[in-house]
Amino acid sequence: MALRLLSRALSGASRVRIHNAGWISRAGMCSLASDGGMEERLRAVVDGLGSFLHSERKMPAEVAQAIAGNASTFVRQVLDSFERAHGQNSSAEIIAEKIQGHLAKMRVDKVLLFYESIGMELPGDGDPEKMAVMRTRYQHVVAVTAFLEELKVERKTVGNLLEKNKFLFEANTSEVFNLFQYLHTNGVVAEGLQVLCSRYPGIFTPSIKDDWEPFLQVLRDFEIQEPAMRRLIKHFGFLLLELPKIDYITTLDYLQLDLNLEKPEISRILKSHPEALLLDFNKTMKSKVKFLRSHKVHPADIARIFARCPSIVGYSVDSLSEKIGYLQGLGLRPWNVRQILVAFPAILAHSVENKMKPTVAFLEEAGITGEKLSKLIVKRPAIFAIDNKEKLPRLLKNIAYLGPDGMVLALCWGVAEGIRHMKSRLKYLQSLGFSGEDLVKMISRDPRILKISKDGLETKVKYLTEVMGLSPQALLGNPTFLYSHFERRIKLRYEVLKLLHDRGELSREPQLSQMLYMDNKEFMARYVNPYRPCVTLAKKHYRMFQRKPDGDHLFMMKYLDEQKESPLPEGTSRP
Repeated sequence: MALRLLSRALSGASRVRIHNAGWISRAGMCSLASDGGMEERLRAVVDGLGSFLHSERKMPAEVAQAIAGNASTFVRQVLDSFERAHGQNSSAEIIAEKIQGHLAKMRVDKVLLFYESIGMELPGDGDPEKMAVMRTRYQHVVAVTAFLEELKVERKTVGNLLEKNKFLFEANTSEVFNLFQYLHTNGVVAEGLQVLCSRYPGIFTPSIKDDWEPFLQVLRDFEIQEPAMRRLIKHFGFLLLELPKIDYITTLDYLQLDLNLEKPEISRILKSHPEALLLDFNKTMKSKVKFLRSHKVHPADIARIFARCPSIVGYSVDSLSEKIGYLQGLGLRPWNVRQILVAFPAILAHSVENKMKPTVAFLEEAGITGEKLSKLIVKRPAIFAIDNKEKLPRLLKNIAYLGPDGMVLALCWGVAEGIRHMKSRLKYLQSLGFSGEDLVKMISRDPRILKISKDGLETKVKYLTEVMGLSPQALLGNPTFLYSHFERRIKLRYEVLKLLHDRGELSREPQLSQMLYMDNKEFMARYVNPYRPCVTLAKKHYRMFQRKPDGDHLFMMKYLDEQKESPLPEGTSRP
């Protein structure tokens, strides 16, 4: 059968005899090629191949497993391709001959199959010299693969790395181990190492320690700790690739001496925008820095602007001046312009004629003019990033029922969450019977409701109507209900107040104002602490969130634990 054929091929035979009927029995191949269950029979044939190679051929378990998986895939591919060409009813002898012929051409052995298992490309028959090198380096490749897999690098990534990095393929095994051990001790771990190996295989060189050590020391000098360093390595591997070419010391000196930035400010820039080190402040950017300083932009903000929008380097001072002048012409004050530049520096990369003017024209056509327009641009300058040929006109048409004031609120608070999500939330609120005017009032009182997911809105409205017995119209005066935490504030407070009402401690049903606008400490002091059952109920609710505690949660757990030490008697005071 196929197992005997494969084992014979693996024993070192350079060519497989095609017509020897003893290698694959007619009955075995008929069973393999018969209708109904061919996949299962094929699996049964190759399932034992891994253990056979490990026990009989004395191969390492890892190599044997890789070969077995490869053989299974190979035989299946041969059968599939042959059936497509000749039909499923081909005779067993023809199928057997086809498989044997392919195996003969392939010259199966453990070295080739291992290289294939890690995704390395094999040389053709016309390159015996390269094949000899691959056989010589086989044990080295096996060891490096196992070592990197322990460091959470994917097997196929290892093959790609060794194929593209000649040094790692040809170096001494211990030298490669030492290199990756050095990286591991300096924060290049798990996902970060996987990213570097897959995206930047050329980064691993014999001089990597000499290139990296001064840079890593600079990061330590600026008090960038390991978590931030890991993030930098993971997301900005290209920066590490460029280290031998960039003069980051001069850039850091410029930030400190010319822009007068303190170490903590530079540290924040390096953590959030380390690509700023690629910018040549000293040679090409002095004129731009001088221009921004003339508009009273803080030095720390200048560095962030260039880091977040490096394309500014390619614009002339006249071009930058034209864009800022256009914003000021819309009625924006100098401090508003500074605010926009820091919040959305990409605005300096937008064309006045092709982007800014058409966007403003659409907004003015929708009734957003004067102070409303200025407010929108200051609050949400990313409005200029929306496609003004299709998306912006369609969006303005869909929310026109809100009126100019409502549209400004929706665009200020909803665009950041995504246009599609904002529209779905507004549509859901409309389905509850709220008019455009009602929605404007609600958004004006608490615009954060546009940040809540549709599922979150539905959960809270359902609780309001089905459990609390209130109409959705109650939200008109209390939209904060929709933004409040469902379990910790809405559900907990309602259950506490309901319990007190049922016990006769409250003279009226729970009110939304009691649930929403009283801070935690006051609510606990008035409605929870004096009543033992309420303390128990509150602890039960807060324990549900121990896995993801925030500051408010930690404060409340500590507060409730203190009540355990000195509880007050039940019903000692009436709210």
